[in-house]
Amino acid sequence: MEQRKHSSLTYTQTESQKKVKLMFVLVYPDYCNDSRLQDEPKVSSPTLFGAAWMTLFILGSCTLVFESARSSLTWLLTTFWGGAGDGWQSLWFKFLSVVGDNEFNLQVYGTFLLTNIIYWTVGGIYSYFDITGTPKFLRKFKV
Repeated sequence: MEQRKHSSLTYTQTESQKKVKLMFVLVYPDYCNDSRLQDEPKVSSPTLFGAAWMTLFILGSCTLVFESARSSLTWLLTTFWGGAGDGWQSLWFKFLSVVGDNEFNLQVYGTFLLTNIIYWTVGGIYSYFDITGTPKFLRKFKV
């Protein structure tokens, strides 16, 4: 580790801090003279190379993380839900055998019923909370 003194403060510079400063020099070449860091940085503008390097680094890292997560998630869901797909398909066929497979009726009346059932169920729960005042811990959220 290297000891540095700046005004009245003394601090220790670690290897990782040196690497960060070196990366900064690569991005902002006007920062130093003779490829060495100075104690007081000069004010410089970013270069096109530095901006391209940072953009490539960020986009590459994001792409790597996204693709890794996507592959892992796909494998996990395929393993976990592999046998469940047949169960959902058989339930759907049973539902169609009860209500019929007329697309108009499913799309018009089915969506109407589903929307209204959810609306009135949630509204009924909120009405119950409002009328009875129970549970007590939810009263503080009442507007």
